[in-house]
Amino acid sequence: AGTLCENLNGSYTCICPPGFALGLPPVYASLRALLSSMQPVSSFAKTSSIMSTPDAGTLCENLNGSYTCICPPGFALGLPPVYASLRALLSSMQPVSSFAKTSSIMSTPTISNTQNSSPSCLDIDECSISNGNCSHFCMNFPGSFQCSCPPGFTLSSVDNRTCLLVNACLQDNGGCTHACDFAAGVGVRCRCPTGYTLAADAHTCLDIDECARVNGGCRQRCYNTPGSFECACSAGYELSPNGLDCVDIDECANGFGNCTFVCVNLLGSYECGCEGGFQLGEDRRTCIDVDECALGRHDCSHDCVNVEGGYECICPEGYLLSENKATCLDVDECIASDHGCSHGCDNKLGSYECSCPVGHTLAADKRNCIATTPLEVDVRTDELDTLDTAIIDVCLRDNGGCSHICNPEMGCSCPSGLELSVDGKTCVDIDECAYNNGGCAQLCHNTAGGFQCLCSDGVTPDDGVSCVTICPPGFAVSSVDPNHCVDIDECATPGVCQYSCMNTNGSYECVCPPGYALRNGRECEDVNECLLDNGGCVGGECINHIGSFQCKCSLGYRLTSDRRTCERLLESRDQCTPFTAPANGDFHCTKYRHKRKHFYNTRCKVWCNQGYRLEGPTQRFCNASGQWDDFESRCLPTTCPRLHQPINGEIVPAACTTS
Repeated sequence: AGTLCENLNGSYTCICPPGFALGLPPVYASLRALLSSMQPVSSFAKTSSIMSTPDAGTLCENLNGSYTCICPPGFALGLPPVYASLRALLSSMQPVSSFAKTSSIMSTPTISNTQNSSPSCLDIDECSISNGNCSHFCMNFPGSFQCSCPPGFTLSSVDNRTCLLVNACLQDNGGCTHACDFAAGVGVRCRCPTGYTLAADAHTCLDIDECARVNGGCRQRCYNTPGSFECACSAGYELSPNGLDCVDIDECANGFGNCTFVCVNLLGSYECGCEGGFQLGEDRRTCIDVDECALGRHDCSHDCVNVEGGYECICPEGYLLSENKATCLDVDECIASDHGCSHGCDNKLGSYECSCPVGHTLAADKRNCIATTPLEVDVRTDELDTLDTAIIDVCLRDNGGCSHICNPEMGCSCPSGLELSVDGKTCVDIDECAYNNGGCAQLCHNTAGGFQCLCSDGVTPDDGVSCVTICPPGFAVSSVDPNHCVDIDECATPGVCQYSCMNTNGSYECVCPPGYALRNGRECEDVNECLLDNGGCVGGECINHIGSFQCKCSLGYRLTSDRRTCERLLESRDQCTPFTAPANGDFHCTKYRHKRKHFYNTRCKVWCNQGYRLEGPTQRFCNASGQWDDFESRCLPTTCPRLHQPINGEIVPAACTTS
């Protein structure tokens, strides 16, 4: 529609309206490609059918006025699938009558042509029909098929279709879980490896639980494994070379069992102990100092300071420690010549006061006396107190000694930006920049009596507008206020320091615990205190420990309260009776001085035998009174709570219900 037809001499031509061009629809391109995939068009000869001759290999039988095609065995006569596609494509096209004698498609077949196409011989899939009568597998080939068998079977030579059994072990291992043996006339026999036994089904191998019989011969623990078993020992024991027995591990023989001071080996375990003034930490290995001051175990009259392994008494200012190293005695400062009083000195408990003679009064410094003669007194009638006594103006002489402002009642004071020094008279400049950078966003410049905020160049005054924020190392521009630099917390980065990190303004510092020294700025290494002057140990041996050290005295000597000096041990009367172990328990004491005597500061570790639990303290102390502490350690049988019968169930054995 819309196409103009122009008649020509002996023919005609079609003319399209503006915007259109003459051509064939896209479907004809598909048709041409489909036809090119078929047999050569030369075979589409002058006859009305597509095939004018039969295919190669096809027998042609002549008939009266016609012929017929006969296919070889394994093939059947039919049209190839491509013709069905051709027929569907041609049916979707417009009638060929619209393409007159000039169209190039006129030489191709029409729908009626394809309906009369000659058939060809197609392969028959014999396997699709009853599996080709094969007993197992069927494989189709062009014009034929073939049967095949799984492993353990062979194809019968009689019918070439039936699979006959050769070795049942080759088929699913004969149903055996492990080894399979096949014998002609006998059949399949399943066999199990060592550590397994054949089940009642004669096919399955079951693991033998060696531990169920005499514990597998193991002394302590037996663990069953597939096909075998293993012996194991409880904690504190190790397996002997025979693989069955367990022997005790002497933990103390190897590095004192990691104990700091004393190690006691036990059957299957060990215990750590400490000397007087120390106690075991939570790890039960390290000896930590006992803070006698915090626990009230001291005889100081005033202040107590804890030291390693003991304590020391100290006195406040104005007192002196007596010879018993416990009592603080008042110091009479007035006896000394450096009390600072210009005239009189009155001693007080822990302190003293200066006094003045008649006609003088004590100055603001509480040390000097100022004369109050009529020539030096400024009596103002409008400044009288309630007792009608004149207020003495000490500021009339040399400004009262003040460098700036003097007030007869308040003493010396300073103007803004200055503060009084320790002498109470001289005014010194306040460094405002030392606190919070003076509140400046960038640089703070201290001046006499004041300060000035500067930009990061150190010259331009910071008026809040002129500065370009440039932060020094260790600082970053604030995300809240771009005009301010904030400190970078380097300690927030993991692994900066080996032990502890302390962030500082613009930097950071790695800190080590006591007994360690900083190496390469971040790692802590142990300080061997014994290398310097024997660690301060006098008359004894210095033993270095990781992070600390210890002074140790030879036999017959003991450490004094300073934990450094060794003194000869004299027989004293502060001895406790021999310590006895609780029933079903045992103990170990430190500081043995005699086979049958325990002296002051002896500490005994108490524990219970297996099957018993300790009630009471784990450590007992011999006090200075010669008596053991007022505690009792008992070993009670360990019992489990009763188990109640579950709902719709029972508990075996019955002993579990009686505790």
